[in-house]
Amino acid sequence: MFSRLFTSTTHTTTSNKPSSAQEHPNEFRAARIPQQGGEIELQTVAWRDPVEGEVVVKVIACGISKCDMVTKDQSLGEIQYPRVPGHELIGDIIMVGPNEQKWKEGDRVGGSWHGSHCGVCVWCRKGDFTACENQEINGYHRDGGLAEYVIMCSNAVIAVPADVDPVEETARIDSGATVFNALKNLDLQPGETVLIDGVGGLASACSRLARVMGYHSICLAPNSSAAHQLMMSQHPPHEILIKAQIGIVGVVEEMMRRGGARAVLCTSFSVPDAEHLMKCLCPGGQMVLVTPHSTESLSIPLKYLLLNRLSIVSYPCCSPAEVEEELRFALNQGLKLEEGVARFNLDQIKEAWEAGMNEEGKEKVVVVM
Repeated sequence: MFSRLFTSTTHTTTSNKPSSAQEHPNEFRAARIPQQGGEIELQTVAWRDPVEGEVVVKVIACGISKCDMVTKDQSLGEIQYPRVPGHELIGDIIMVGPNEQKWKEGDRVGGSWHGSHCGVCVWCRKGDFTACENQEINGYHRDGGLAEYVIMCSNAVIAVPADVDPVEETARIDSGATVFNALKNLDLQPGETVLIDGVGGLASACSRLARVMGYHSICLAPNSSAAHQLMMSQHPPHEILIKAQIGIVGVVEEMMRRGGARAVLCTSFSVPDAEHLMKCLCPGGQMVLVTPHSTESLSIPLKYLLLNRLSIVSYPCCSPAEVEEELRFALNQGLKLEEGVARFNLDQIKEAWEAGMNEEGKEKVVVVM
């Protein structure tokens, strides 16, 4: 079934020149951050052919999320500006670099946070590509998908099903895959309790995946409106605790009364809440940080961690193969994007960027080319 749905096949281009049967423009439009702290703006970019190990993707759609703010803030190390942000993209390959062995023109593909890996460092040799010592991030170290075309590293390209909505899949290709990978790698048995804290796309994806994967899911909603939205979803959580009604201390007391959760997944980061939520874990439990990158610090008493055999883990991104696993799982289970999509075009990039940075936004922001 999936050999039909997924478009990638082994394909070798032996020419020393880029391969493409399509004409391309000499220049194209891209949304760029001009310098650290600068405002995003639409610019014209000169065309560049791909070198070996690269492909050119004609972008169909690219999502915007608060994680993209790291490109503006330069919070993950040095950036060569101007830089095109965007790490939730889907499009079609129109040109491949010399000697390309996997991808070909016409393949429907995507890109997420992971932008490349070197293949030779100790972590790559162990197969842990997202821990690569020389890893690049799409939209940070290399240009991202908020453009008509993007040059991607071929070892970070994701095969995307040919018959799904590319606009909706931009949400799943990053946030859905991240929480799926986090849940899959936890030491959890069916029926055990997962406590999910946060709002927005990550929390929504985490809630429906936890339920479909057989765990007892409890979501923390900030207010009654958010709780109602969760209950109206395709796969609602088994239970909802409303923080506005009982407070974070009340959440801890309720979870301790139940014996604690096997895992707490934080999809948005609040230091005071996270420090309280550690107390919601049962002995041997894990706190999982599936969250936008933060410069804040947690303060957890070491004695508390040791005596209760607790641990803190994080899942910031996935490898291309892990993203493809989540896409297959979602197709098998018939999972749909729960939140609505706010569609913008590239000419509306300033409005789209502002909407994507809105913490209270209830729709996934997607720029459609």
